[in-house]
Amino acid sequence: DLDYFFHGGAYSLEHDMAGVEAMTSCHVSAGQVPKLFFIFARFFRIKMPSHSRKVPGRRADDGKRTSVLQRRYRVGGVTHWKETLAIAGEAHKVQLGDWLLRDADADYCYIADGANSQQQEIMAHLASRRNKQTGNLESMAISIDAISDKTSAGAH
Repeated sequence: DLDYFFHGGAYSLEHDMAGVEAMTSCHVSAGQVPKLFFIFARFFRIKMPSHSRKVPGRRADDGKRTSVLQRRYRVGGVTHWKETLAIAGEAHKVQLGDWLLRDADADYCYIADGANSQQQEIMAHLASRRNKQTGNLESMAISIDAISDKTSAGAH
């Protein structure tokens, strides 16, 4: 069903959420997400939605440009997945803000820490609050980022 992948000139929410989940839950890079769609489509015997497009081909012996019909699949490319992940990150920040503002009487804690791993500096930010009913600490990661500058200005 084409609408499940592509609707109204854009990729569907289901398409984008599947890719974001692969990148965040399974730690798949944006460049590998399109391949996952094809792997699982083949496994579940699903025909991937596609369309044909006329693209420039090789030049003929007489110098004239030829054209060929190329199959294009309705799966986001690397640039689409990078942009989608950036948008999801911003949405996560809005969700965190809502979470922090929901209960004005709650106790909150913000922690930031850095580490060095495989010649790369990593900075993690974490927000937590104590649940009044259970007493458990509820945590939500704000971000884990690689930074190139070890000064405090580079961490922002």
